[in-house]
Amino acid sequence: MIAELGLSRSAAEQFLQSDELEAEVWRSYGSTIREKGIHAIPFFVFNSLTTNGGPFRNGNGKHTVVRGSGDPATFKAMLEEALAAQQQTANSRTC
Repeated sequence: MIAELGLSRSAAEQFLQSDELEAEVWRSYGSTIREKGIHAIPFFVFNSLTTNGGPFRNGNGKHTVVRGSGDPATFKAMLEEALAAQQQTANSRTC
């Protein structure tokens, strides 16, 4: 893909392995969180139809917390687990 953009693959690899723009990235990160008033990394609390648990609820049951800094695979695994649990609950109700 790098070559398709007209860039040198070896130069791109060297850049990615360096810390050439590290200070600039951190400076940009710092100014962005100040400008946008960001004070923490968000996190998500997921419940199912049969639970009401978690730090913001008064109920019980298994809840799942996923940090906003989680990678896509973490969110995907959580959603797949929730779907499987939902399907199991639906199947047990029809039997």
